[in-house]
Amino acid sequence: GYHGPEISFQANTGVLWTVSAGVGRSTGLNMKHGTSPRGTGAVGDQIAFQGWDGTLWTYRNGVGRSTGYRMRAATSPDILPDPAGGFWMAFQSDTGELKVVDPAGVLHATGRQMRAGTNPDLTSSAFTPYMYVAFQADTGQLWIVDSNGNGASTGLRMAPGTSPAMDYNPSNLASFWGAFQTDTGLLWTGWIRVDGSIAG
Repeated sequence: GYHGPEISFQANTGVLWTVSAGVGRSTGLNMKHGTSPRGTGAVGDQIAFQGWDGTLWTYRNGVGRSTGYRMRAATSPDILPDPAGGFWMAFQSDTGELKVVDPAGVLHATGRQMRAGTNPDLTSSAFTPYMYVAFQADTGQLWIVDSNGNGASTGLRMAPGTSPAMDYNPSNLASFWGAFQTDTGLLWTGWIRVDGSIAG
């Protein structure tokens, strides 16, 4: 994913804080217990998090807003900037479905069910469609789909309560570099193609 100089976290008071250039600031916004914020990294960019009310919230330039989209307890969203402007967000809804919000604010219901207590991971791509999501499905397998839910299972099994990490491969635009904890507790890393097959 894309990370930069700004850090965001949930303080022991339950409030969302940011740290930039060594200076911490409280946003005054309360987060849901057991969840973590996700920022795009650069100062002034957007942060996504599960608010105290169980909905997906955003914070940018000192302003916090609820999207009104309900999230599953003990899960956290992901967010990534779009080069054309705006941000993509992915989250597990209160029904367990993977949902994606595009830069225009349009909600995409993927129809894919996630395992409880796990989070999606967004990654960009140099080809169409632009954004992909890696997640642990309710079957315990690692899946890769686009923002509309088109994709496939890798067939690789994950440990309960864990989430994958994925990034695009600049030398092979049809594959991603993935990392996750297997159901045997081992760390797995390797190249995964867009169709879910293992590239090595």
